[in-house]
Amino acid sequence: MPNPSTVADLCNADLVTRAQVDAAIAAFLSDPTPGPHRIAEGVTIDIAAAVQEHPWAHMVAYDAEVSRTARHLAVRTAVLLAILG
Repeated sequence: MPNPSTVADLCNADLVTRAQVDAAIAAFLSDPTPGPHRIAEGVTIDIAAAVQEHPWAHMVAYDAEVSRTARHLAVRTAVLLAILG
């Protein structure tokens, strides 16, 4: 696949695994500090910025009353839609 444009494209091309994405999200949820988060070899994104780009994900990810599972899924959505650059 030439020039994947999103993290989801990398997953669909089997260049990044679900486990790698989930591990990066778990690390982010434990410490949601902005800045680069390594997802896989050669794949680093600012998960906080990806979440910020999606109002729904941002609202859910930072709501302490929302379950950890729901927060994980919201962040996962933002990560998968993150545009690589």
